[in-house]
Amino acid sequence: MIKIERKDEVVVIKLPYNLDYISKIKTIKGYKWHPEGKYRSILHSELQRLLSMFDGEKVDTDPFLDLEDLRKELACRGYSL
Repeated sequence: MIKIERKDEVVVIKLPYNLDYISKIKTIKGYKWHPEGKYRSILHSELQRLLSMFDGEKVDTDPFLDLEDLRKELACRGYSL
């Protein structure tokens, strides 16, 4: 299973070792491997691209990721969440 969660300003991806998955993720802007925590990360702005790459796969997504886009939109309009 692929697990996607938010950490600060990046999206954290935890997944089983799979060369196909890894080669897909490496094409995403801002990709980084974190050996100390054994996870990968990408920029939050690339989340939709990541999700479309794994369409049809079993993905566990942190519900707070959806709120991040809403928070940014509200901030642009002068509101806060």
